[in-house]
Amino acid sequence: MARTDTGRNLATFERDVLLVTGRAVRIRPARRSDADGLGAFYEQLSATSTRNRFFAMRRFIPAEELAAATVQDVLKHVTLVAEAGDDLIAVGEYHTPFRVVRRPRFRSQ
Repeated sequence: MARTDTGRNLATFERDVLLVTGRAVRIRPARRSDADGLGAFYEQLSATSTRNRFFAMRRFIPAEELAAATVQDVLKHVTLVAEAGDDLIAVGEYHTPFRVVRRPRFRSQ
């Protein structure tokens, strides 16, 4: 079983799903071995999709960012990939929300 550095089991993120089209898809956390596939996936995105995802134009994703996307810590960050057979068809990520801490007297505002 794959575990994060927090010791939590990543298997809870794995699912086989059936798309409305009838296509079977496996959703799972990205692994270190997915870095090249993630890079190829992002290279295939259109300019508009790239801009919408990264809020900027990017010709490629740096190796450090690809490597970071494959290291999971469920308390901070998880990258999920969707596979149909051997094809990587989607990528999603979540990051722990940014928290704003206010002084006690301003909490009700």
